[in-house]
Amino acid sequence: RDGFLLCGSLHMIDLAELEELWQGRHEEDDSWTFYAVSDVHAERPANMAWLWRIPHCPQSVLLLAGDIAVTLVQMRTVLTECRKRFDEVFYVPGNHEAWGPDELGPEYTSLDKWQALQCLCDELGIRTTPARIGGVWVVPILSWYHTSWDQEPPLQPPPGQRLAVEPPAPEAIATDYAATRWPKGLTNGSEALAEAVDALNPELPMALISDLQLPRSERPMVISFSHFLPRQELIPEKRFLFQPTLHKVVGSIFLRHRVDALAPDVHVFGHTHIPWDTVIDGVRYRSHPLGSPEEQVRRIARTADPLRTEAWHPVVILEGGQQPEPWDTGDCWFSELYARWTRDPWSPHMAPYTAEIYCPTAPTVPLDVISPLPELASPRAVRKREEYTRLFNESLQRQVKLWQSMK
Repeated sequence: RDGFLLCGSLHMIDLAELEELWQGRHEEDDSWTFYAVSDVHAERPANMAWLWRIPHCPQSVLLLAGDIAVTLVQMRTVLTECRKRFDEVFYVPGNHEAWGPDELGPEYTSLDKWQALQCLCDELGIRTTPARIGGVWVVPILSWYHTSWDQEPPLQPPPGQRLAVEPPAPEAIATDYAATRWPKGLTNGSEALAEAVDALNPELPMALISDLQLPRSERPMVISFSHFLPRQELIPEKRFLFQPTLHKVVGSIFLRHRVDALAPDVHVFGHTHIPWDTVIDGVRYRSHPLGSPEEQVRRIARTADPLRTEAWHPVVILEGGQQPEPWDTGDCWFSELYARWTRDPWSPHMAPYTAEIYCPTAPTVPLDVISPLPELASPRAVRKREEYTRLFNESLQRQVKLWQSMK
């Protein structure tokens, strides 16, 4: 198997020979810079315009962690533009790429659409299989979520009370249930579907398997990436979310097994639209989503560098063979919160917006505790924050009203 699905003439290629040529071309060259971004959602015109503004990055590798667009025409544009700006592009699809298989015909499934996307990747020179560049292994991992991955309790009301409104079911918050179509016997959100998608991943190259036998200090660096989440610690607790049942549609235990087996130096993920940067069991987990324009507004309002965050270029995850220091700018506010707090999913203390939707009598955690406002360095940055803070507050209220309307 090559890529996330077999595709046409790939059967005729000597993959071992290609791999040998590829590894020899890039062996032990630490001049490459590795970037990552997810959830580009170029079906939104403002996000497509963002893509056009990204400058060319010399000697660069981009990890594109899914949800780039919805239609194959949009996907072609995104992948083509990424190839213009980055010397090498690795990609794994997300859930949005599985939407609307009807664009191929009413008899096709979401797996067929992924196969068409794989052929597009091959045509454009987009890499979807593990390869070693500059002494660094890059490992894309295809995955899909299942609801049983959620092992934390539901949203907790204060003792002796009940929630005023129960959070909506996964089917109500995830368009995937209506927008995808799977082969007979596979249903969205099931372990069977998640396992079937996991089985589409190719076998690891023998050279990588050999390298993984070495102690971490002696082996080449490994960067893996996926669209979905391998661990539940990589999403805020339900008490901090507009959609507490989001936990049901974001992660996979099959993905977790693959990441644990690789024990990568870095794992990049997407899907939640929540920036993240943390280390768990020696693995640095990073998420750098573009997300919707409204989510971008909320992100810019709480950062120490509104001008940089407004641009939101793909993030550097490796440069000159070294990982950058974690940003202390407020971009990854939830992972920064868990650096200060112990995760406690049984706590009834909620974010103010979560309480307003589901339990107005619940005790709340102030927004400035969840996402402290960093100091700003310039008057221009202050003006920018003031502009985005107004938009931030308007956005919060729209989200609260949206989820209240689903009672």
